[in-house]
Amino acid sequence: MSGEAASRAYIDLPGRQQDLADAVFDKAADKPVIVVLFSGRPLAAPELVSRAGAVLAAWFPGCEAGHAIADVLTGKVSPGGRTPVSWPRALGQVPIFFGERPGGRPFNPDDRFTSHYSDVENTPLFPFGHGLTYGDFRLSNLRVEPGDPLTVKVDVANHGAHAAEETLFLFLNQKKPGVTRPLLELKGFGKIALAPSDQGTVTLTLPAPTGRAELFVGPNAAFPSLLSLSI
Repeated sequence: MSGEAASRAYIDLPGRQQDLADAVFDKAADKPVIVVLFSGRPLAAPELVSRAGAVLAAWFPGCEAGHAIADVLTGKVSPGGRTPVSWPRALGQVPIFFGERPGGRPFNPDDRFTSHYSDVENTPLFPFGHGLTYGDFRLSNLRVEPGDPLTVKVDVANHGAHAAEETLFLFLNQKKPGVTRPLLELKGFGKIALAPSDQGTVTLTLPAPTGRAELFVGPNAAFPSLLSLSI
């Protein structure tokens, strides 16, 4: 159901797979259920995600799928993949992407007459760059060293009980007068592997923007997860 000439009008689980999943959840009672989801595109399956103890998006992993999935589920390795697209809650949110341009009435939860959905949240089910690890990473001290290119640094600490690797993304919102720019433009990314209780610094570079701009660094494209700095 994926590949060339394989468009779908509906991107929920095909056939009776949701019925199968519901039957497994019901039989499992209080036991945790882990979903391994094989697909070539994001699927609108919020109920599946809400009932599962964990979801592993395997995409199409190839002939070593069994070994790779077993290593992740048993904790032999910490998962390091990140969603390369924004994952919608419902078909009606498509197209949905992190690089949207500002609208005339941006969403305000205190004002019903702003851009929003009446039946689902405005946010994607999983934002671009989403992905969990067996670590617990905290970011701090976002700073910029002047020059061209700019040097962007952020401190990272692993407060979890397991060694893991974190991926950080660098976004820019350039405020050019008279030119509408995306709210977030991806400008780079970096990775850092840390043992429990360890900390380190991720260094990224960015061509010096013209005029005012705002930098964002974080593990995904959801604004609450991002550190920001005006430059």
